[in-house]
Amino acid sequence: MWEAIMKLARGVHHGDIALGLLAVSSGTSQTIAHGLAEDILRIAAGRTDDLTDTGQAFLQRLLEADLSSTKVCQGLAIQNIAALTSDAADIRAAVNRLESLMTNPADATRAWSVLLADAALLIERRSARDALSIGRLLSEQGLGITLGDMRMPTVAAAALSAWTIENNSKFRIIGVGHALSLADAWIPVSCRVKLPETETETAGLQEAMRRYHGWNDRNVRDAKFIDPLTLGRFYRKAVVVAGPGIGKSTVLKRLAATYAFDNVPVARASLKSVATRMRDRGETFAEAFFQIALGDSPVPSAERLLPGP
Repeated sequence: MWEAIMKLARGVHHGDIALGLLAVSSGTSQTIAHGLAEDILRIAAGRTDDLTDTGQAFLQRLLEADLSSTKVCQGLAIQNIAALTSDAADIRAAVNRLESLMTNPADATRAWSVLLADAALLIERRSARDALSIGRLLSEQGLGITLGDMRMPTVAAAALSAWTIENNSKFRIIGVGHALSLADAWIPVSCRVKLPETETETAGLQEAMRRYHGWNDRNVRDAKFIDPLTLGRFYRKAVVVAGPGIGKSTVLKRLAATYAFDNVPVARASLKSVATRMRDRGETFAEAFFQIALGDSPVPSAERLLPGP
């Protein structure tokens, strides 16, 4: 249990998740289900007095992990649910709540079964899920989520994914009078990966730019070719370099749509446009980037749903 709680705490602290919700069954000890749940609310309000022994232990774990106790507890909650077979009334209530979440209310019972089976695996693995990964789990099982109440993180993430897919579904090429579908007209390409030299991190800006523009002059004996759609998953930080019209923007649109199809929130923006806003409007990089990337999305504060900084 502690492993799951601390995993959620780290996610909240680092901004990887907006809300860490730990669901516990009716058989969980009262010290966790009620005592720690109330302690978290108290710490979130800036109070550390009159905590239970479990609350004190949790506070100490946060301190040892160098996590902000107030920030973590403001984005963390423990929800006690009755999910045993004997708790028929509570299960029916949960299924009724799921009906309001599903695109097809008739799928609510199957969604409950999927969540229950997944909960058993999480207990076995001592792992946890956040609201976004729950949405991905249901989607993987062919269970659609209604795009109604944007206050629900799962709904907001689904809405952002649908919007991202729509906005990255087409591309244009010279000589063709209409936009082409990325799904139907995509021609697979490969990327040549060249890892940076070890001293790149300590190089100055001028030297870093020289290496960037001198890409084709560098030794590529140790390079390898990959599918560009693996960028972001296996190569977490990357710069895509190619000449004009080679397909950089098209690759990134395809990548954004691929992530969104897997219900992973993603943002894409033209850095040229970002630089223009920074220069002309005095915006910070983050302000300009998110306004261009997500300003037209139907989800308020959509950047909070992104899985990382």
